[in-house]
Amino acid sequence: MVEGVQIHSQQAKEAQQQILTEDALKFLAALHRTFESTRQNLLVARETIQQRLDAGQQLDFPAETAHIRADPSWICAPPGPGLEDRRVEITGPTDRKMVINALNSGTKTFMADFEDANSPTFANMLNGQVNLRDAIRRQIDFESGGKAYKLKENPAVLIVRPRGWHLDEPRVTVDNAPMSASLFDFALYFFHNAHELVRRGSGPYFYLPKMEHYLEARLWNDVFNFSQSYIGMPHGTIRATVLIETLPAAFQMEEILFELRTHSAGLNCGRWDYIFSFIKRRRADRSAVLPDRKDVTMEVGFMDAYVRLLIQTCHKRRVAAMGGMSAQIPIKNDPKANEIAMNKVRADKLREVTNGHDGTWIAHPLINDIAMEIFNKYMLGPNQYHIRREDVKVAAADLLNTKVPGQITVEGVRSNVATSLAYSAAWLGGNGCIPLNWLMEDAATAEITRIQLWQWVKYGMRTADSGEVITAAYVDRLVDEIAPTLKSAVITEENLDIVSRYLKAQVRREWPSEFLTSDLMGYLAVRDGSEGMSRQIKRITLTSKKNWWMVELDEEEDGANPPPLSSAPSEDPHTANESHHRTPRMIHRQTPRTYETTSHSSAPIYTPPSNPSTIFSFPTPTSYSAPPNPTQHLAPVAAGSASELFKCVVKKPNVVQLEINGEMQSNAKDVTTQFLAELRVYTTLARHRNITAFLGCLENVGMVLEYLEGRTLYDVIREEADTLRGARAKKVDYHNQLLDGLTHLHSYGLSHGDLSLLNILVTFSSDTIKLFDFGRSVSADSVYASPDDDLAAPPVSPPASAVPHELALRDEGPAPYPCAARRGPAQGRADIPGHAPVLRPRDIARGVPGRAARGRVQLRDDLGVSGPVRAGRREAVGPAEGQAAERLLGRLAGVW
Repeated sequence: MVEGVQIHSQQAKEAQQQILTEDALKFLAALHRTFESTRQNLLVARETIQQRLDAGQQLDFPAETAHIRADPSWICAPPGPGLEDRRVEITGPTDRKMVINALNSGTKTFMADFEDANSPTFANMLNGQVNLRDAIRRQIDFESGGKAYKLKENPAVLIVRPRGWHLDEPRVTVDNAPMSASLFDFALYFFHNAHELVRRGSGPYFYLPKMEHYLEARLWNDVFNFSQSYIGMPHGTIRATVLIETLPAAFQMEEILFELRTHSAGLNCGRWDYIFSFIKRRRADRSAVLPDRKDVTMEVGFMDAYVRLLIQTCHKRRVAAMGGMSAQIPIKNDPKANEIAMNKVRADKLREVTNGHDGTWIAHPLINDIAMEIFNKYMLGPNQYHIRREDVKVAAADLLNTKVPGQITVEGVRSNVATSLAYSAAWLGGNGCIPLNWLMEDAATAEITRIQLWQWVKYGMRTADSGEVITAAYVDRLVDEIAPTLKSAVITEENLDIVSRYLKAQVRREWPSEFLTSDLMGYLAVRDGSEGMSRQIKRITLTSKKNWWMVELDEEEDGANPPPLSSAPSEDPHTANESHHRTPRMIHRQTPRTYETTSHSSAPIYTPPSNPSTIFSFPTPTSYSAPPNPTQHLAPVAAGSASELFKCVVKKPNVVQLEINGEMQSNAKDVTTQFLAELRVYTTLARHRNITAFLGCLENVGMVLEYLEGRTLYDVIREEADTLRGARAKKVDYHNQLLDGLTHLHSYGLSHGDLSLLNILVTFSSDTIKLFDFGRSVSADSVYASPDDDLAAPPVSPPASAVPHELALRDEGPAPYPCAARRGPAQGRADIPGHAPVLRPRDIARGVPGRAARGRVQLRDDLGVSGPVRAGRREAVGPAEGQAAERLLGRLAGVW
């Protein structure tokens, strides 16, 4: 086993042995340690954008990248071998039969989907990797019902879609943190197959989903460069097509192509997901309410503008502009209905090819002949790059145009309820792609149905035919009526019950969840037997022994059943939103973070405030209802059938009173202020490898932190100066870890405030840097209230901080990532409110052989180190903290 990497499931053991090899796990760990902090920062940046949109700001084309859009000289890389002609592509999950049928379908390419068409059980993910590996080597076959399936000659070119940046892979952790699902899927396919694909005249090709900003594309490009160097493959071998399926990305198509230009294979129109994002990102805008989803076609204003802009953008930069999915499948035993469905396919493909698309998607092999016939007739060459669409003039208002003809009908509401329940229940059962009403549906359909129901309830819309107001109670009645009719071989009563309660809770929320696949992932993880999720935490109690922490487990939980989503929903949307309980997740990124317990009626909910005004303002008795799995990834020192024992550290204010010159003097106010500052840090941040883990609070006792075996960085330098002098690799590693931790802290608008060698711990087990002691942490827009202050006006929560705009930097080196280190106007960019300076955590080769020198950042000479590191300009972490970090690292290098 690779140090720091853990596998938390016993499912698909044979596939684990074949795919999760030691070398593959080392690659996973290298990717995680290099890029995870950047991914987290970019996810925080998404929240910042959403907050601005909620406040009334409109999306627009970024001003800071106007020069990229205006420059006609740059183009993307030529198509990879086999991608020259992509006129028809088939998509589907990675089960063995589907892989064979899709590759044999006669289409030009097959997009093997680990994302929306896949239910991410651990068995599905790993067996899918096995199936693709075997298909590439022409070693795949399958037998079912007496029928044998084998690959034909000249199968379709293989393209793989990993999961999106927002998703975690909870069954594999690195340094006690879940892996990025994107990196997990990409890395295993790339590591096992890249060289074999090139040897066979193809290459490692990908579809990249759900990006919302060009910096997310830049992150993918960095991952590609790192990965190609890691296995000794020339840069530019990978090709990636980006799905433009989020509203923010539609305003940054050229920037996304520019970031990926050495690896780009084009852009794709993601239909249902784009409509889902249109509603989600404009959730606070009543004018963005849409009619029945059948009325939101590709011809309506905002969809047509998005398509025309995508084609123009791609052909301007000489890459493929791929059309969207036709979800129709053949209708057996009803020729008339089948002809109507196939005519819809013909009309859709004709619209695409005459608009200028270079290819299209289908969901069923029997649709290939129809799509191929139309594209062969109207697209005589391998592509239509010559159709420049210079007539297209798309403004921001066109992409935001909400004038959509249509109505909200009773049938539209019923259809959304039925489709949401049926797909979500099948997804929980391990099926990510199912036929419904002669359409092949995936997660995108479930997302749009869910969010439309939320939107209609939120704004009290009426059905045009009955005049009835769509309320949460109205949706409840439909759920209760429709759910029992949906049971089938792939839709169980248990899963229907889970998703019924989920949907009822969703329509009562103030804002919809970002993704249902994130919300429901906890159930799959439980069923996969993931450690830390297989048993339900009932409560956590401080024992009589100092620093020992007892975790009591729910004796009724046997690991097979996930925790309940919520109690019965309330009619009051305000109380319902407060009582709703999320499915447990491995990492919480909300800012401020809120922990919600499962439904143990005797246990109070622990919800730490973002700006605590008193030390013990929590509704938490000595035994309190814990955050979901607060000890997850921590190793117990002892375990029983119903409890586990952990070591911990309890921090509390140490108040001292002295009589001086006849007057009582106390440090209470200073100690209290420092305690509150530290508490605010821990109750705001998401977990991070380089920051001490926060487990919770005890009333009248203090905050509970993970117990770490280690020593301060000061002690490391003092005790090992002679033996470690000149240990370049370790100094680089410490430098990178320190800046990773600071980047994470600053991305929430907080600083350490007292950075020194004594406030940095180095663990004995893995030499991991841990920042602690945040008693002097400050933020420019923080408001702290002493217990002595008048709290009539409570502190205002600060806005989220990371802003995904880049500054024009003078120095050389890799382009920046967002890092909210210091609040306030950006240098020279007063037009971007709250713009944060940037930190440059990238190009960390960690000793990878063959790493190209171009793009590296060298530590300055006064640090006594040379080599690839995460370089951070002093301004990136604020003037004061930047100077402290430089002094600290300078001393580190100087002593060594």
